[in-house]
Amino acid sequence: MTEPLRNAEPRRGRLVRFAPWLTSATGHGAVIAGVISVGAVAVRVAESRPTAAAPVQARWVELPAAAAPQPTASAAPSATNRAPSTPPSFSALSPLPAATGMAPRASQDGAVTPTPTATEGVSFGGITARQARRIAFVLDASGSMVGSFPAVAAQCRRAIESIAPGGEFVVIIFQGGGCRVAAAGKLQPASSEAAKGVADWLISEVRPGGNSDPRPALEQALSFHPDTLFLLANGAAAGRSFGIGRAALLESADKANAKDRFTGQRDCIVNCIECFERDPEGALEALAAAHSGSYRFTSRPDMGLTRQGRIAP
Repeated sequence: MTEPLRNAEPRRGRLVRFAPWLTSATGHGAVIAGVISVGAVAVRVAESRPTAAAPVQARWVELPAAAAPQPTASAAPSATNRAPSTPPSFSALSPLPAATGMAPRASQDGAVTPTPTATEGVSFGGITARQARRIAFVLDASGSMVGSFPAVAAQCRRAIESIAPGGEFVVIIFQGGGCRVAAAGKLQPASSEAAKGVADWLISEVRPGGNSDPRPALEQALSFHPDTLFLLANGAAAGRSFGIGRAALLESADKANAKDRFTGQRDCIVNCIECFERDPEGALEALAAAHSGSYRFTSRPDMGLTRQGRIAP
């Protein structure tokens, strides 16, 4: 072997021995450089943030008190700048305008029409139904109503005219074990013209006669799903509960206006007006109580009749 080759062999061995150390030093240098870079970035971010302003030191400066003006005998306070001796009371304020009972409502064509409020109601036979919107009138047209039926027709007309705009009504008479539905034969919008038409029909087309059994009329009226029903009957015809018995009347009405099985409420309130004479069994009073309604006994003068049954002048 030549001399240059023998000298080269030891040098390769030394390089091989130092290679791991060089590799490790290179890696540590890269880590240190990365840490230095991150620290520099953090310093720059911290320097870029705004510093909090120094707190402002408040100082209290007392000013000299101003001298109060001295009043003179000739300078009395005027009425415009004189302070009131006592504050005004609410009673001194002007009162609000009285409620009219009707709130304006704009229709589709732009016209403003009144809408019903909670203070309104439909009155019939001395009973007022609040917030009634779908009303059924069930009227006794049996022989016991001869001579007094025109007064019933007049009261029915006034009741229909008192229904608020948007309300509906239907009128049904019962006589001789059957019933008849007035005019349109169904619920119809309330208006003065409709009220007059029903009153004319009651006077010209209905001839009181026969016995009284309100069950068919009640069932027919409740089939229209009203929220309020007025039943007017002569107490003489209702005597012994219309000849059918009190229990039979209450059972029929209970089926036609049944309670909701969840709420226990009925869809329709039934108000009963017993006129001229009283039923000893109290069927109408019991019917009104069972259907969350009101009961009223009405005399001939209350219906606008004389003692003889004629319309009072």
